[in-house]
Amino acid sequence: MIYDSNLHKTYQRFHNEKCIDLGEISISTQGLSSSRFKEINGNKNKWTLPFIKATVRRYSFLQEDKYFVDLENMQSLIKFYIQNEKILIRRIINRQDRIDATYFAEEGVFKKDLNPFIITNKDFKTKYVLGLINSSLFSWLYINSSSIATKDDFRQTTLAELRKLPIRIIDFNNKAEKSLHDSIVHLVETMLQLQKEKQQTTLPEKLNQLEARIKYTDDKINQLVFELYGLGEEERGIVGA
Repeated sequence: MIYDSNLHKTYQRFHNEKCIDLGEISISTQGLSSSRFKEINGNKNKWTLPFIKATVRRYSFLQEDKYFVDLENMQSLIKFYIQNEKILIRRIINRQDRIDATYFAEEGVFKKDLNPFIITNKDFKTKYVLGLINSSLFSWLYINSSSIATKDDFRQTTLAELRKLPIRIIDFNNKAEKSLHDSIVHLVETMLQLQKEKQQTTLPEKLNQLEARIKYTDDKINQLVFELYGLGEEERGIVGA
């Protein structure tokens, strides 16, 4: 990374009393290698879960294959893969220098390029945190704080660095903050639905309409996140959208 005083100043302002590290409000682990499991074709037990091969993009989950595996020898990891709300973050940074994350609430074990995060602090909604993680601001924060995120040979996230992402604490007695929070959650739900519709659509005209709605909704989330974190016009220009 090349040191830039304006960039450093902008980055540092997010680590204050109004924010809490993602790692302090969640539990997380690295996805598992499929080679560590044998496919189960017979009787299933309480340790049996589906191993899901899927492609994750921002607000998108595309299942490619599913088979059952036994986690009896990995019981400590069961909590990450049972049916509960979680955020799946793709290990690889995409070529647009963006983090790819989505929402998943079903049971399933994931391959090693998908890292599950479960929000454990009830003051933070999973979809609110997802909106922050998928925002242009958080991709910018991550890219400019990571020593390996933009390496051409292996552009990736790490659990240690993801856990340091600054999640904005919401004062729900503050009407303005609560409104921003609720709007982000609503727009995230819209994005998840739009991406599902996109996966099921083949008509070019319909796809174009969905793409336009997705871009509009994504831009709205970015602007709300900028507002929530108090970015002025100059700082928004530094981050970009």
